[in-house]
Amino acid sequence: MTDHELNMNRGCDTILAAAAEAMLQMGAEPERIVDRALTYGAAQIVSWHGSARAAEVLRQLAENVVTGGLAVLDPTSLRRRQ
Repeated sequence: MTDHELNMNRGCDTILAAAAEAMLQMGAEPERIVDRALTYGAAQIVSWHGSARAAEVLRQLAENVVTGGLAVLDPTSLRRRQ
């Protein structure tokens, strides 16, 4: 990943974290926040690149979750305790 891409990710993460925190403060549960963020993101991909690309991106995200890409955050994961 280039420095530009890394900086772009950090900026996007900062903005998304602020938006998610605002949603939590208004009472939205994490599942709703994820639903709204993914729906928005998928709609953007569809409008730019089509539904096949959006589906591919969502499958890649799901695969990352399933294979432990977020295990460090999972309180039920054995990988977190190691």
